Amino acid sequence: MANRLVFGFSVVLVVLFFLLSNFERYFFLLHFLQSALFLVILVLLFYRLEEWAYVLGFLTSLLWLLVAVLKGMFFAGMRGLGQLAQLKAAENPIDAVTGVIVLAQAALAVTSGYAYRKESWGLPEAKRAALWGAAIIGVYYTLLIYALFRLSRPEG
Repeated sequence: MANRLVFGFSVVLVVLFFLLSNFERYFFLLHFLQSALFLVILVLLFYRLEEWAYVLGFLTSLLWLLVAVLKGMFFAGMRGLGQLAQLKAAENPIDAVTGVIVLAQAALAVTSGYAYRKESWGLPEAKRAALWGAAIIGVYYTLLIYALFRLSRPEG
């Protein structure tokens, strides 16, 4: 059951990042790279490598939420969700989509962490998956943040 939830949240996040890339065409490559790891999670679940998928889902979501807080996207997303909750049109649709992404990332982190703890904790390959997963996510987010700053910097 847990892998279905992780699969579902990963699909939702891929769709949301592609929707976000429709609003922010300049950052299409960045949003595509963000959604690429969720596609990897889907492939890992398909090939029954659940412990890897759970580790990647948990760490990716936590680091994305950390970067979102540091860049201010988290609070803009919460503001967009607040406007939608009051049944008003969002001033900026990017904020509303980002708010939904924040909720989906938090749900994926909780679901993946719970599933890893319940299904993989204590297995010999679980520790290896956690260590290698942390290394992969560290390199991935280093490249992603570098790409973000390269795209954000004005040329000239």
